[in-house]
Amino acid sequence: MPRNSSVSYTLSTSDLSSVSRIFQVQPEFLAVQKSNGLEVKYKHQANYKYFVGPGNNDILVNKILKEKLGWVKVHSPYIANFVWTQLKQKKIIEQLKTYRGPKKVMTDDCELHPLDKTSCKTLKFYNKLENNGELASKKKLFLNMLEFYQSKNLVPFEFIPETYYVKEGVQDQALTQLQKSPQRVWIVKPGEATNRGNGITVCDSYDKVLETIQKGKHKTYVVQKYIENPLLYKGRKFDIRCFTLVTSVNGNLQAYFYEEGYIRTACSEFNLNNVTDKYVHLTNDAVQKKSPNYGKHELGNKLSFEEFQVFVQENHNQDFLGVIYPKIQNLVKDTIEATQRKLDPKMRLNGFEIFGYDFMLDTELKPWLIEVNTNPCLALSSPYLATLIPNMLHDAFRIALDPYFIPCSQYSFPLQNGFRLVFNRACEPN
Repeated sequence: MPRNSSVSYTLSTSDLSSVSRIFQVQPEFLAVQKSNGLEVKYKHQANYKYFVGPGNNDILVNKILKEKLGWVKVHSPYIANFVWTQLKQKKIIEQLKTYRGPKKVMTDDCELHPLDKTSCKTLKFYNKLENNGELASKKKLFLNMLEFYQSKNLVPFEFIPETYYVKEGVQDQALTQLQKSPQRVWIVKPGEATNRGNGITVCDSYDKVLETIQKGKHKTYVVQKYIENPLLYKGRKFDIRCFTLVTSVNGNLQAYFYEEGYIRTACSEFNLNNVTDKYVHLTNDAVQKKSPNYGKHELGNKLSFEEFQVFVQENHNQDFLGVIYPKIQNLVKDTIEATQRKLDPKMRLNGFEIFGYDFMLDTELKPWLIEVNTNPCLALSSPYLATLIPNMLHDAFRIALDPYFIPCSQYSFPLQNGFRLVFNRACEPN
């Protein structure tokens, strides 16, 4: 997919500050700042400090940050301007101050007024949001989307598969409702935050659902309709991995949807005769890479959107990029709207997070939201991902960090960015 989109802000250049004239701060930087009600004062040749914790391809994250002018690595998160960790750490979250400024108003030129003036040297950013579980926890995602769609008089199970939240074991009333459903095959997931296929079981009867929950070790469960008519890629299941960047800066929450992603394919042909075969039913890379057939059909069991577009066009006469992917973007926007007041309720200064969204298509090419992941896998497990993942991280940092930490007058902000603004809380009705 061509990388031809820009962050969607318009900036009036009639009143650029003296700071911008001295340091040649580009309008795109200022636009992002002012959309969050900030005006940052810069220091010439400033040195910013970053900390990167271990895990999930921290080598790549370190490499990208090391290449940024004006940044130096430190070995303590408590003295860093920017902290990156694989998992959310409560102590780091609590170190971030909370926004206590005045209520702001969004102007016609996308500036959030009044502007708060601050020094770049005092800013601190963390790559986690305090309540990221509102999206990444399977039970909270379901409950939030259920409430959101019902508040709009929409049927939730037109957007997410039919789902039941079980919090009281096999005696839970939700299972009584599930038993009445004509659905035959169910997928049982731990309600708490898990990813990479951990704890997920496919069940082909109500009794198997009860047995799984009774033998399970988790506090709660989400029992979800298994999509029995999935669109197949050459006879095998697949899902769609997308990326969304959510920023919470100076008390304002915004979300950006990435124009590129990838398809994750299963190793074995699809059938419902043996629901215990994870290489048939679970497309998570952590599961599939254990199969002896991993990489047999596609390198790293991955496809680019361009490859998938050709497949869909030739086999189903449909436009994935032009018709289906925008529907996926709308579903992502729904999740942000549903959780906008919950993700960062204390309005910490400041945070952002890259979420990995998983979708499936049925035989009618209807997209279904399956789950959202914090700490999405950054492994470069195929030649395509070796390009996609670094590009995605670069683009995320250009929005979440670069507008606030400009090292010198020679720095150039790329006009093109793969992330598209899809939500700005300041523009939403109160």
